[in-house]
Amino acid sequence: MMNYTPLQSAENLFRAPRGEVGSNAEKLLNLRKGMQRRKRELRDTERKVRETARVEGQTSSAPPRTIV
Repeated sequence: MMNYTPLQSAENLFRAPRGEVGSNAEKLLNLRKGMQRRKRELRDTERKVRETARVEGQTSSAPPRTIV
C-alpha cells in the first residue's frame, strides 16, 4: 500500500480553511478576509518601494563602475 502522507500534507497547505461554525464564525471570516486584504496591500506597497529604490539607484549621478 502506498503512503499518501506527503500528498495529503501538500493538499492541506493550499486548501482554504473550512467554514467555521458557531457564534463567532462570521466575525472570524471577516477577520481572515481583512488580514488577506492587508497582506495584499502590504505586498503591493513593498513592491512599489523596491521599484522606486531601483529606479532611483539607476539614475544616480555616480560614475559607472568598471571591473578591473
